[in-house]
Amino acid sequence: MIMKTGINNIIGGQRSNVIYLLEQGTVSGVNFLMAILLARFIGVEHYGLFVINWLIIMFFSSLQQALIIAPLQSYLPALNGKSFKSVRSLINWMQLAFILISVILLIAFGLVSEFLTPQWGIWQFIPVLIPLMLAFLIYDFLRKDLFRQFKAQRALVMGLVLAIVQISGFGLLIYFSALTVNNWLIVLLISHFAAILIELPKHIRTYSSARFNMLQFTEVWKFARWLAGTSILQWFSGNFFILAAGSIIGPVAVGAIRIIQNLFGLLSLLLQAIENKVPVSASKIYGMEGFKPMLKFIAHVMKFIAPVYILFLGLIVVFNNEIIELVYGSQYVEYAWLIYPFCILFLLILTGIPLRFVLRTIKQTQHIFIAYVMTTAFGVLSANFIVSQMGILGVVIGMAFSQLISVLWFGFAIKKYHRRISNEPVKLL
Repeated sequence: MIMKTGINNIIGGQRSNVIYLLEQGTVSGVNFLMAILLARFIGVEHYGLFVINWLIIMFFSSLQQALIIAPLQSYLPALNGKSFKSVRSLINWMQLAFILISVILLIAFGLVSEFLTPQWGIWQFIPVLIPLMLAFLIYDFLRKDLFRQFKAQRALVMGLVLAIVQISGFGLLIYFSALTVNNWLIVLLISHFAAILIELPKHIRTYSSARFNMLQFTEVWKFARWLAGTSILQWFSGNFFILAAGSIIGPVAVGAIRIIQNLFGLLSLLLQAIENKVPVSASKIYGMEGFKPMLKFIAHVMKFIAPVYILFLGLIVVFNNEIIELVYGSQYVEYAWLIYPFCILFLLILTGIPLRFVLRTIKQTQHIFIAYVMTTAFGVLSANFIVSQMGILGVVIGMAFSQLISVLWFGFAIKKYHRRISNEPVKLL
């Protein structure tokens, strides 16, 4: 009964989630649309330059997610009264300090990149990257804080402003034949700045001049420090081979890889959607019925997801040239062959998703951290050789092997856990 209810919640959802899902769809949808249009009109090399710049911002965003947003969403709600107000103000000031430190690190990275990877030309974008990073980090913080307060409708307004400004800005750049990497970064800056203007005045009122509480800071830091390490490893694990391609081959390789990844964006949205739903229901089933019913529940959910996922991959494989030409234009058809290795990569990703759910449910998340350590080490030790020898194909192969390492480790960890609680054999999926 519990398993059936959990599946119904995942498939049907609840009415209260409509605005939240609409906001998620707006933000993810405009990101997906703009990535497609930008790649189509700006060219593969310049698109690769944009991706490299955006990856840098995403690095700081992942750190903020661990150090600031995770305590905001998971630590703060458990408090009340004076402690709540004090810690909320503390997190606000921590976010401000984080932004200032990020600016310093971004400037330092720009200077270092001039010597290590001059072909990226990061320094020329620094005057735009700094305010864009500030605006993006503030926007993401305000958005997540609204979710914490169950005010998704206000986050939706921010998302709509963001979407309207970006789409309008892109149209103007095309109309005036002014589409460049720098100009598009400026449009992103304006869109995020316009969005945060809606909520920032209200948010500033939550700051207070309360004295710094070292004990509270220590507690928040203890909560977030390991998450920060995991975020850094996760970022490098997912992007090291792409950065290696940008360094060894050039921005063209990064652009080619990302335009193919964009085609699989709908699958990423599907996986993100179930990742927001499945763990909660799986945790309830595990707590009330045990390990095996939880495994059966996750396997049952994947029986709904896997056919859609595999059908999508099949359509992309069969109509790869047509899809590339339709979405990006005929000039990108030469990269259609990358779809084949990417399908293998995404099959491995699909295999790893339920295993990750299981580990999170049984509170064995240290194995996810270990997997990130292993895949990051694999990337550091092998990326230069693989990419140098195999070119763009080597990037996808390296990413696929990283996923395979994670899948094998997850499977090993789950079997080890099951042997510890029972002598009976278990079939994971």
